[in-house]
Amino acid sequence: MIIRDSLSALESPTWGHSFAGSPRAAEPIPSAVRRCAEKQLGILNMIVEPLLPLLGNDSSSDSVLAEVHPSYIVTSDEIPQLADAVEARWENPLALGKIAREYPHEFSPLLVIHAMRLPFFGGTPHAFAESFLEDRATG
Repeated sequence: MIIRDSLSALESPTWGHSFAGSPRAAEPIPSAVRRCAEKQLGILNMIVEPLLPLLGNDSSSDSVLAEVHPSYIVTSDEIPQLADAVEARWENPLALGKIAREYPHEFSPLLVIHAMRLPFFGGTPHAFAESFLEDRATG
C-alpha cells in the first residue's frame, strides 16, 4: 500500500510508503515497525519481514540518503485506518516499481530508490549507483 501524505504535511504531496517505523532509543527495529503500524495504521495483528535490512549511503558516496533506512514488509488481514493520508492505494509491487522508475517526481525519494534497487519492486541492486554516477557525469 502506498499513501499520499496529508496536504498540511507537504506542500506538494507525493506517493510514499504507507508508514515509517522509526525506532526509539535501544528499540529493535522490528518492534518499532510493529509499534508504528499499530499507531499509524491501526493494525494489531501482523507479520513483519525484512525487505532490506539496511539502505543508506556509504562513506564513499554522495547519495541523497544521509542515514540508514531499513525496509520491512508488513502483512496483515486487517484493513488499515489512515487518519493522516489524503489518499491510499494498494499496488502490485512490480507495477509500482515500474511506475516509480518512469515517473520519479510523483513519488518520495526513498520509494524511488527502493524501486530502483530492490528486486521486490523489479529493481536491481546496482541500479541506484549506476543512475547516481550517470547523473553526476551529466550534471
